[in-house]
Amino acid sequence: MISDIVELTKSLRFMKANADVGHVYDAIVENLTEMRLGLYWDASWARRPDGSSQGGYLIFLKTDEGTKGCYPMPLIVFDWASKRLPRVSRSLLSSEAQSGATAVDALEWAKTMLALIIKPTLNPADSAMARTTVESPCITDCKALYDAARSSSCGRGISEKRAAIEVLIMNESMTEIKGVWKCTSTMQQLADGLTKVQVRQNFAEIMRQR
Repeated sequence: MISDIVELTKSLRFMKANADVGHVYDAIVENLTEMRLGLYWDASWARRPDGSSQGGYLIFLKTDEGTKGCYPMPLIVFDWASKRLPRVSRSLLSSEAQSGATAVDALEWAKTMLALIIKPTLNPADSAMARTTVESPCITDCKALYDAARSSSCGRGISEKRAAIEVLIMNESMTEIKGVWKCTSTMQQLADGLTKVQVRQNFAEIMRQR
């Protein structure tokens, strides 16, 4: 189809213009125990051609000082993904919850691997192993999801039952891995560039400057 050819041409033009952007792994700490893992995730509701939603996450490495501070610091991408959400969502909140549940699972895996690197004698089958590392900021720009997760009812006020269940599961998982809810503006949501075509150039510029 002509529309597919147009989109392919745009993608090729984007890749050529940003061919210099890549992953950079700097030596930000002297001791592995000083490393901190954090998480951004985002969802784009019903933006795909077939009406389905797109989800994406970005797991990053920072120093303990950078995690606690409120100022720009070098960020190293540890893991990332952008894929179609498997279930149909009836709202943006539902898409964000579904994408967030996947992202938190990925963070648990990453923290488990980091714990094994630091202490190889740990038992990988131990469900508490991810808690051996320190707190990880889990950052969303969906205020409705943030408020629902941190409310006393913890998602029970959400009209969509599946989304409410996913929020409960996310909270339980984050408790297990020492995840901490954080909310940011859309302009500072790095994972936004993994789910929306119109902002991918902004994402590339951020990755170029980091």
